[in-house]
Amino acid sequence: MTDTAPRPRGRPGTSADTRDRLVAAAVEVFLERGYADTRVQDITEAAGFTTGALYAHFNS
Repeated sequence: MTDTAPRPRGRPGTSADTRDRLVAAAVEVFLERGYADTRVQDITEAAGFTTGALYAHFNS
C-alpha cells in the first residue's frame, strides 16, 4: 500500500505527524478499496494507530 511501514502503536510522535500519517493512509485505502468500501478501522490499521487516535485528530 505505502512505501513506509506503519509505526508501532504507542511510539511517541507529534500530533501533526499522527494526523499526516492518518491522512496518507486514508488516501491509500480510498484508492485501493474505494470510499464506500473503506472503514475507519481500515485506515487506522494501515496507519498503525488506534481508532481513538483518528477521532482525536478529526471531528466526527
